[in-house]
Amino acid sequence: MANATPPGQPNGPETRGEGAYVAVMTALIITVLLMSVGLAVDLAAWYSRSSTLQRAADAAALAGVTATPNRIAQRDIAAQSLQKSGIVNGANGMSVTMTFLAGSSNRMHIEVTDSRVPGFFSRWFRSSPTLVRSSTAQFIQNISMGSALNALGTGDKTGMTPDGSTQDFWLAVGGFCTAKEDGDRLLSLSDGSRVYNSGVHVCGHNTPSHPNGWDAHVNTEYDPAGYTYNLSIPCPAVMVDGECPWNVAASPAPITLEVYDPSYSPVPSSGTPDPFLRLDSKMVGSTHPAFNSVSVATTYAVYKPDSTPDDHTDDAPSQLVAPTFGSCQAPCADTNTWVPIVTIPAGSPGGNYRVQVYTQQGEANSFGHNVFAFRARVGASFSPCSSVPGSLAYSLTCPSIAGDDSISVYANKSGAQADMYLARLAPAGDYRGKRIRILLWDPGEGAKQIQILPPGSTTPFNFSYKTWDPGLAHTDGTKLQDKAEGWASPLTTNTLNVGTFGAASGWYGGVFYPEWNPNSRFSASRYNDRMVAIELTVPRNYGRDAMGAEIPLLDDGWWKIRYISDTGAVTDRTTWSVGLAGDPVHLVDPTE
Repeated sequence: MANATPPGQPNGPETRGEGAYVAVMTALIITVLLMSVGLAVDLAAWYSRSSTLQRAADAAALAGVTATPNRIAQRDIAAQSLQKSGIVNGANGMSVTMTFLAGSSNRMHIEVTDSRVPGFFSRWFRSSPTLVRSSTAQFIQNISMGSALNALGTGDKTGMTPDGSTQDFWLAVGGFCTAKEDGDRLLSLSDGSRVYNSGVHVCGHNTPSHPNGWDAHVNTEYDPAGYTYNLSIPCPAVMVDGECPWNVAASPAPITLEVYDPSYSPVPSSGTPDPFLRLDSKMVGSTHPAFNSVSVATTYAVYKPDSTPDDHTDDAPSQLVAPTFGSCQAPCADTNTWVPIVTIPAGSPGGNYRVQVYTQQGEANSFGHNVFAFRARVGASFSPCSSVPGSLAYSLTCPSIAGDDSISVYANKSGAQADMYLARLAPAGDYRGKRIRILLWDPGEGAKQIQILPPGSTTPFNFSYKTWDPGLAHTDGTKLQDKAEGWASPLTTNTLNVGTFGAASGWYGGVFYPEWNPNSRFSASRYNDRMVAIELTVPRNYGRDAMGAEIPLLDDGWWKIRYISDTGAVTDRTTWSVGLAGDPVHLVDPTE
């Protein structure tokens, strides 16, 4: 016992036990720390991988949906986008699914699954996770305008609508030499160059009285391509992968597009009244030397539907026909009559056949407006029909003709009120809660008020609006470039006053829009040579009942524009445009 180490001295039994305990605990703690560090590293890597997958899914959905309505093209474009991120379906543990929600090709849903996510440290004590990320994108295409029928812009002609009513406006295009202040926003070379009551105006050249010609008054929106209309031929009930080919055995009779009074044949400037009641006109009150030799050539080009409906650069190879109708001072053979433009044979693909209407760029003495109309007949004779389910003369095979993005019109209505189809906001889910912008160029001649009516309603809808005059300058002397963006100080109402008793003025978005001397414009109308931008917000319950359930839209979602007159007649030559305020391609919640 003499050799035993006294208690409390080094190397005693207690010391050896404590050392072993510390060693074990240290090993355990280091192991836990290493596992925690490893798990933290792996979690960071998984989070980074998850973000990469989400960005790739978002980019693919946004890219693919732009090919609407071609589902094959949508899938191809989305797959190419994913491949740039190293994601290929069926390779390296990756799987990709692409679906189209609610039976619509304009909502594309992509789900990306990575079943081989690497685990650098955690793989020793757990299996690697499977990451799933998804994205849904929506593409809202151009909004149809003007008609849910197989006739468009037929003015006061009867027999063009199922209920016997009239459409109260004609389609129209301006010649190259016309002034934008006469109502054509896209095809008039000049903006605000005519002198009130003198009728003197020039066309791209100088004169002693106007040494600057129109060079100082160029219409910056001039577009020689003119206006686009869609002749929509219904798709069959069963489509092939979202495409719209006709089943030849079940296809309807040939469909013929006709144009009413396609040539420019103006009202005489003097002499006996026109026995043919022609609508085409020269500039009102004009004393221009070329007045009696006005020429306006109009082209009607028709293109087949293709896989890129919003890209017109590739339309030429599929062009069907592009007839050009010139001018005549005496009544032409096609004056006030329907002229066939193109016949689409039975068995042809369904979808939108694009119809482009434009006047000749640079045409001399083209100081006039050509007024016309469209209709589509099935078979040998025309019978009015509607594409609105549940409406009078509704037909599954009814072709419709409508404006695409904008229409240039001559609104003529005898009577105190005219309700005209403006734009179709359908299906409801595409527009619910969205902001819609309506541009009315040079509106109001002959009218007192303009209202916007929701589908199936006679109660005017509240909206905000701004106005600007491209022909005037800011108070600081700089050219006015405001395109109604910002909406800092819009005016709110449900009725636009378009009377002729004074021009509008005021501060909008920090810019003062002054009244102008009527002598500086040909017309003293309130919004002559001005743009009025109307913005409305589609209700969140649009197309839903009180319980929130989906219900069919009245009038198939067609909103109307109402002209109210205190003179008993509307004679407004104007251009209407309707579009989505904001990016038409965006990510959406797939549950909405």
